[in-house]
Amino acid sequence: MQDHTKTKQKLIEELVSLRRKVEELGRSKPSESTPAEQLIQANEAKYQRLFEIATIGIFQSSAEGKVITANPVFARMFGYESPADVIASIEDVATEIYEDHQRRSEIVHMILESPTLRNFENIYRRKDGSTFIGNLHIWPVQNADGSLLTIEGFVEDITERKRAEKALWESESKLKAMLQSIPDHMTMMDEELNIVWANKIATQMFGDGIIGRKCYESYHNRKEPCEPYPCLVLKTFNDGGVYEHNTDVVDKEGNTIHFHCTANVALRGKDDKPVTVLEISRDITARKRVEEDLERHQKYLEDMIKERTEELEGKNVTLQELNTTLKVLLKQREGDQKDMEERFVMNVRNLVLPYVEQMKKGNLNVGQRPYLDIIETHLHAIATPLLKNMRQFNFTPKEIKVAALVRQGRSTKEIAEILGIATASIDIHRKNVRKKLGLSNRRANLQSHLESLE
Repeated sequence: MQDHTKTKQKLIEELVSLRRKVEELGRSKPSESTPAEQLIQANEAKYQRLFEIATIGIFQSSAEGKVITANPVFARMFGYESPADVIASIEDVATEIYEDHQRRSEIVHMILESPTLRNFENIYRRKDGSTFIGNLHIWPVQNADGSLLTIEGFVEDITERKRAEKALWESESKLKAMLQSIPDHMTMMDEELNIVWANKIATQMFGDGIIGRKCYESYHNRKEPCEPYPCLVLKTFNDGGVYEHNTDVVDKEGNTIHFHCTANVALRGKDDKPVTVLEISRDITARKRVEEDLERHQKYLEDMIKERTEELEGKNVTLQELNTTLKVLLKQREGDQKDMEERFVMNVRNLVLPYVEQMKKGNLNVGQRPYLDIIETHLHAIATPLLKNMRQFNFTPKEIKVAALVRQGRSTKEIAEILGIATASIDIHRKNVRKKLGLSNRRANLQSHLESLE
């Protein structure tokens, strides 16, 4: 692997190793160009090359805080034109590159107390006064007596990474808050149906211990996956689709709850296959009860309507039977009435009118004959449909007498003499008869019209 392709951590480890070798070889102080001296020169050259091409800021400072060496990246990181500019400008790193002036002394104290402690996160200040967040990897260089000679280390600008971490944290916090605020039961399962995450509603309903348990154990008190197999979560794992169904679960109190569940992919792996599935379950217990109540009420109404319909149908049959009976009775009554009318007419014609004819042949005085004529006229009217037809026009008794005499061809004077009233009264009755017959505005013969009523 080429030097410029080395990872930061490997580069740090190699630089530290090279620096220590250079120091150890340098303490041997060879008098002439020996293999050891040649090794020192080779290591120093390699160190210097890594020092120049490194992608992180490398520095060395005195125990008092004066910058002794710095690479180009360190210079650019802190806003200086070159490493020489850094060395010439920075006299005290504690006050010139640390935002918190006490921070360097704290770090020095900590690394001397705990030699294994090497990494620190700090806020640094550039030459122009702007700040950035840096990750410091540091180690002390000490004398044999333990006194501090120099401090060497690397600084990596992690501002963008920290911003990204903050943005990610904020995004995760918002997502978490959003998920926790959703009133539905929500859980994530892996392909083994282990619950790996649950929102607050789920833990309140089924207990905090559901994380890590099988979903069918937590929700259905089962030892094996739900039937029919595969369940909707496994279907989503199989093809990445969205599936939903209704099911019954048992909460931590032992209550049965009706759920409407929807399964969807939550996370996918590099091969685009589902890694976790999110199941959102809505409590539809109240809705289910309302639907059951509505179903019962509808069944009750249907039964009541059916019973009422059967009752009305029974009454309708009875009414139809009564109607048929009434029709038969009315028809029979009409027949009886017709028979009675025929017998009555026959009796009048056979038993009464012959005697009237005999009386007319006898010796009658002037006053008796008109009355006999009236009797004969009325008997003929009774024996014919005329009287029945005239009744439908609401004639008065006097108008019926006048109409019957007009039909026989009697004049107004004769009718007046027969009825014993004035001719003017007969004219009024004739006028009323014409009006009721609808002849007021017509020049129709009253006698002919009356004859047509038979």
